[in-house]
Amino acid sequence: MIRLSTMRSQIRTVADRWRSQYHLSEHDWAHKNQKALDAIDKETATRRNIEKIIGNNAWVVPKTCNGCGGKFAVTIAIDDDDYHTMHICQECIGQAAEMINLP
Repeated sequence: MIRLSTMRSQIRTVADRWRSQYHLSEHDWAHKNQKALDAIDKETATRRNIEKIIGNNAWVVPKTCNGCGGKFAVTIAIDDDDYHTMHICQECIGQAAEMINLP
């Protein structure tokens, strides 16, 4: 699957990703975080809001481009299964498009 990955898309999906990771958790902190993540406004919440709920900054982060190694807030994400995703920045996508169009 090919999709656009942005900081906002990460915020929109953080509650579901948290639920997927901790779905069987009996820990009070996991349930408390889930309730808070479900309650946030996904269109106005910030990365910092998510960090305050979860307690770390690992859930909404710039992605590393698999082409050049740079960190980017916006990438094209290419999922090959549930556990492996490649992120490609705009410049690397442009270079790839130029290669395809070569005679």
